[in-house]
Amino acid sequence: DLARQGRPPLSEAIPTRPPDLVHLMHVPTAGLADVRTHLSLLGACLAWTAPSKVLHPAGKPPSHWAEDHALEDPEWAEAAAHLLRGLLLERQWLKTQVGSAATDMSFLAAAAELFWLRQTAARFHFELLVWDNDPVEDTEALYQEVLQAALTVQTNPLGYTDGLSPGMPWTRRFRAHLFHGMLRHHLLHYFDCDWFQNPRAGDFVSKLWQSDGSLGLDGVLEILDSKALRADNLIEYFEHAF
Repeated sequence: DLARQGRPPLSEAIPTRPPDLVHLMHVPTAGLADVRTHLSLLGACLAWTAPSKVLHPAGKPPSHWAEDHALEDPEWAEAAAHLLRGLLLERQWLKTQVGSAATDMSFLAAAAELFWLRQTAARFHFELLVWDNDPVEDTEALYQEVLQAALTVQTNPLGYTDGLSPGMPWTRRFRAHLFHGMLRHHLLHYFDCDWFQNPRAGDFVSKLWQSDGSLGLDGVLEILDSKALRADNLIEYFEHAF
């Protein structure tokens, strides 16, 4: 699509009749961003296709399923997106896709993931500042200040108003980052570096997704042998990635 050259890939998961029918629309550009975006949306589709009692309340017509699903914990879709997008962080998986180029691609993928993590963490920080007790006079200036400090580059304030939403979207995304780090550590520990080819890992992930977010991220942490979200697994990954 020549009209989209130089612009981010466009993707959307469309829950036409969940969980039986979910469409994935993807308008590609080129490069790693395409793969990252596509895997993220495939992961998000998991959140729509997993079975759930909440998704199918007795006697409720299918036209209302998507509406009911959207009322569940929105962090779950973020976590699902991270699960598949995280394959780009697995060198063994990259070897099955790009062969000898896996080393270079894993470095680029790790660098991109670190950038997005720092951006998400900065937006999370901005969100906390905005929702502090003290009113913020110039939220746009504060947003640029916080992001520039984290990323050391000039930032575009477009979209900063998302941080003013009572739904705390960037807090949810940051928590999903932490959850993915813990999930990845669990998969590597119990199923080795080729966990993505291990049927037992598939059974484990399927069991995890049976809750379909009705328990929230905190509700499934016990499955990961933990009681709280933490950042040490993410830090450990990036320490070894470069």
